[in-house]
Amino acid sequence: MIAIIRWVMLLSCVHISLGAHADESWLAPQAIVGAQTIDASDIFDLAEKYDDLVVIDSRKVADYQKGHIEGAINVPDTETTEQSLETVLHWKNRAAVFYCNGIHCKRSSSAIKIAVGAGYTRLYWFRKGWDEWIQHKFPIVSQ
Repeated sequence: MIAIIRWVMLLSCVHISLGAHADESWLAPQAIVGAQTIDASDIFDLAEKYDDLVVIDSRKVADYQKGHIEGAINVPDTETTEQSLETVLHWKNRAAVFYCNGIHCKRSSSAIKIAVGAGYTRLYWFRKGWDEWIQHKFPIVSQ
């Protein structure tokens, strides 16, 4: 009986240890080369600085329809290409913000990497995305 208890305790310790070092590869990266990481409040500053700022919602269409940042254009990450970016941004130095659901979502990081690779130069990544936006109770639009 004591051997069984020791075995269970050992397995519990291994389980706890593995949990403490769980794989975090499912998290969005901390930063993206070629893009400036911003917070929710920075979007308002960027909108004042750039009259032609484009906000790109990289989430699925269904998520976009449930709610999005006012003025955001839905270009899901799976549809982000050099051609779709050219259609939305028109020129390489146009300021653009990319966002998705937050740090547990990699859609906007995937999309903005395509923009970086295509040569766009004024890219802003709203890493905490929709989660932070609604936490602050900033204005939203739903369809």
